Amino acid sequence: MITRGAIRCVALVAAALVVAAAAPGAASADPTLEVGIEDNNVLFKDPNPAPTIARWKALGVDNVRVMAIWGRIAPSPTAANKPIGFIAANNLSAGYQWGPLDRAVDLIRKNGMTISLTFLNFGPLWASEKPALGDPTYKPKPSEFAAFAYAGARRYRGKIKRVLVGNEPNQRAFLKPQFECKGSRCVAVAAHHYRRMVLAAVPAIRTADPGVDVLIGDLAPIGGATANALASTRPLPFLRDLGCVDSAFKPITTGLCKNFVAASADGFGYHPYQVKQPPAAVQKDKELVKLGDLDRLFGALDRLTADGRLNVAGGTRETKMDLYLTEFGYETNPPDLFNGVTPSLQSRYLQQSAYIAWATPRVKLIAQYVWRDEPITIAPNGKLVAGFQSGLLFVDGSDKPSLASFANPLFADFMPKKGGHQRVWGQARAGGAHVITLERSAPGSPVFAPVAVRTTTESGYWTVVRRVVYGERYRASYKAEGGSVVTTAPFVVE
Repeated sequence: MITRGAIRCVALVAAALVVAAAAPGAASADPTLEVGIEDNNVLFKDPNPAPTIARWKALGVDNVRVMAIWGRIAPSPTAANKPIGFIAANNLSAGYQWGPLDRAVDLIRKNGMTISLTFLNFGPLWASEKPALGDPTYKPKPSEFAAFAYAGARRYRGKIKRVLVGNEPNQRAFLKPQFECKGSRCVAVAAHHYRRMVLAAVPAIRTADPGVDVLIGDLAPIGGATANALASTRPLPFLRDLGCVDSAFKPITTGLCKNFVAASADGFGYHPYQVKQPPAAVQKDKELVKLGDLDRLFGALDRLTADGRLNVAGGTRETKMDLYLTEFGYETNPPDLFNGVTPSLQSRYLQQSAYIAWATPRVKLIAQYVWRDEPITIAPNGKLVAGFQSGLLFVDGSDKPSLASFANPLFADFMPKKGGHQRVWGQARAGGAHVITLERSAPGSPVFAPVAVRTTTESGYWTVVRRVVYGERYRASYKAEGGSVVTTAPFVVE
């Protein structure tokens, strides 16, 4: 997650094999693609999160992303010196406060969902390389971070599906400095420090839990176009710095890249927020990557792995690194007057985003951030603290339209300039395989008539290939567990 100033990211999920009548090219979709969600306010601040967590499962969530917040778990977070006798690599060491995280992990597992655990990349002040600055995000010590990650991975060994090494290290809110400047000359440093943290933490995590998948990156899709002391780093320059290559992907062997060692991971995390733009919108700035630009990210990852500047664990230089969209979402207006879309457009965009993820074979997860809007408050200094308003619920707990479509997304891939047949796609997220009936309403008509019947995959995905017409509406229905009939909200082809 990320603050308003740094902008954040979130996600809905989609993926799967195509059913018998799938469109050309869809057969490469992955039936194991997961639906995720993240809301640490629910997990750690709600007095009784159990009903909400159970509701996530009922809506078809597969995986919950949870923050292991280093500065809350470790002792003496504001002290300049590490507590005497505290052994950071020992999860049983006196001073560690694991209780809230233990409860969250247990509740999620009891409800049959898997967990993605993020080890937040900054923590207690004493873990900074310069604690005198009073900023725990300033160059966290790689050895201390690795000790914390080892302790956490050991504590939850066998309980966690994957771990993420840090959160949005290309943002000043999570790692400083991003650039070191002397006069007008600024040098990017954040990715190089993050590489040190990865090289220390990944082996520690694998030692503590050999069976867990380890993801790196988890980058935000934004950053400053001009390097300065207050800027964050755009994702593609950060990724190239991580691999110590220049803009042409030629290796750099001097300065911070001297004695370079490539990072290794099972996959790459990313937050492809669009912010008001449609899901497929392409960014003019080619150093940015949002949901409509994933090919840019794949291209950079593939160049780095092919050249040995980034390694896929257990793979070769020809192995492609999978992508996990660990945060995604759209803020709504109301209440966000600046970055929000209408609640109805949020619902439509989230369904289209789920389709894009499903249609992109290397995307393995897309996770909704957040469940419930964060409150808009005024800080003691008088500044607006907007939080993030991308929830499926408003802050008062009332439903947005996106809640109704979350469990059963539907999208019509309308491409009039391409001609021929298009794809109507959907997912019944909860309860395994279903027999769904697709119904169509002609433009201007209130009457729906069946046009196809399909059996979904075990993950609930289905497709129907047909010529899609502007202005027509589609909906799908199926019998849920217990025999009740579920009918999706109509989707208008636009």
